[in-house]
Amino acid sequence: MLRPLYTNRATKVLLVGPASSGKRTLANQLMRSPKIFYSTHLMDEMDMDCFDRLVDMDYVLIFVDMTNTASLKLLEDTFAHMEPEYLLYKCAIIFTKVDMVNLWMLDEDHVRHIIEQHGSPYTFYANLQDELLRRNIGEQITRAICIGTFQQRQVHPLGVKLLNNRDFNNNDTTHVDNDHYGQEDQNEYGQSQHDEDQDEHGGDQYSQGK
Repeated sequence: MLRPLYTNRATKVLLVGPASSGKRTLANQLMRSPKIFYSTHLMDEMDMDCFDRLVDMDYVLIFVDMTNTASLKLLEDTFAHMEPEYLLYKCAIIFTKVDMVNLWMLDEDHVRHIIEQHGSPYTFYANLQDELLRRNIGEQITRAICIGTFQQRQVHPLGVKLLNNRDFNNNDTTHVDNDHYGQEDQNEYGQSQHDEDQDEHGGDQYSQGK
């Protein structure tokens, strides 16, 4: 049975990524959503105790800070401990600091190859400093979470992916991300947020949708 669109049960979202990758900034944006009652949990690093918490989460957002090599190991470790259902429709990848190409320490193609080896999670390129783009990316991610957690009526996440894959195969576009909810924004890179998440070390936040 599908859960109701609006529920008093908090939707638990785990944001995984190295320090200063934008987790707290995005968490604050998500908690302004009027559509979902969020409970957000931030993780800078993962150990076995943290991996045990994965199964308690409704959705997982994995941050890839292109200027931090620790992002790659954290991405691989998180994938390795995820249940198949999360890889199918309950996680998304958030690329940050994509505008700072001269400071990149990761190869984008290599990162995307690792992601593709574990399925086809939604991929977002997030501009976390621009207020309008930050709000747009928050809305897109909220929509993905609504579908992935069965809070969108008459929509199944696997059906959405099937339609998206069909549209992709029929499209001659050479560079398309799995963010099919707002492609007009996904390539608008700008300076990313650095300083608002300096103190994020496993804190939890709660927000009631307005």
